[in-house]
Amino acid sequence: MHIMYVDEAGDPGFDSKSSQRYVRVGVIVHGWKWADVDERLTAFKLTRGLQWSDEIRASDIRRGTCAFAGKPPAERDVFLTDLLDTIGREFTSVSALGVCINKLRVDPTRKERLSNPAVRSHELLLEEYDRFLSAQKDRCGIVVLDENEARHDANLRYFQNYLRHFSERIDARRIVEGALFLKSHTCNLLQLADVCANVFYQRFRWRDETTRQFARIEGRFVSLREWPEVRA
Repeated sequence: MHIMYVDEAGDPGFDSKSSQRYVRVGVIVHGWKWADVDERLTAFKLTRGLQWSDEIRASDIRRGTCAFAGKPPAERDVFLTDLLDTIGREFTSVSALGVCINKLRVDPTRKERLSNPAVRSHELLLEEYDRFLSAQKDRCGIVVLDENEARHDANLRYFQNYLRHFSERIDARRIVEGALFLKSHTCNLLQLADVCANVFYQRFRWRDETTRQFARIEGRFVSLREWPEVRA
């Protein structure tokens, strides 16, 4: 069975202070490979002066907070670059899916399923996950989200089960049950999803630095989708 760890970046709001984009990323690993990726990420932490239990969050790396408090910017930049290179070059058993909602093109007056970036991005990500699973020998998978998101959208688990049964683009035999929720500080793979989501989100700032950062992990992405699609 495959496991897709999901995290998001940006915010789903439409007010003047909200981000222009909202992204959701799924990091996929097969259950047979999970332990290897988990152990290698733990080793990465230890060899760079962190504790095995320290949480890697991209925002903390960039701002120098929590596990990265007191570390100078140059050291944090090297940490992030090394981590992205490790993901891109060494985590070959990991695949990633990316969905970007361009809120400038969203009609917020439509029903929630087609206007709420948090809801719409989850549906699109599940469609991409279903497509990914359809091409695998083992075609079953589960979904794990950051427990913080459960507080913001208590209906997400129900919505996923609804899609499994009624969406024409998702095969209910492939994605098992509703979404599962874990605390990110207890789960290395959710931390990996956080970093990938942040770097994917930052890519849309179109700065040389953020474009190069995404390029380091772009090879892990088997699907990148932006919505609403631009129509010719």
